[in-house]
Amino acid sequence: MNLLLRLERPTEALQAARRFLASAGEGPLSCPTIGELCQRAGAYDAMAEIAREQGDPVHFLAGLIARGQGPGEGMNNRARCP
Repeated sequence: MNLLLRLERPTEALQAARRFLASAGEGPLSCPTIGELCQRAGAYDAMAEIAREQGDPVHFLAGLIARGQGPGEGMNNRARCP
C-alpha cells in the first residue's frame, strides 16, 4: 500500500488494502488504515460500505456525510448500518 501511495495511486492502494487487510484485525500496521486510504482516494462510498460491514456506525456516518448524503437520504435498506 505504501508503494502505491508513493506512486500517487490511492485508489489502487485502497483496493489492495480491501483485498489483503480486511481480516488483518486491530493490530498495528505499517501502512495507513483502510479508513485513511478511503479518505486519500476520496472513496467515501467505500468508507461507508466497509464501516457498515464492520458494524462501525461512526465511520459509516462519516462516509455518508463526506460523500454528501445524510443518513436516510436515497438509501435502500441494505445500505443502513446495523
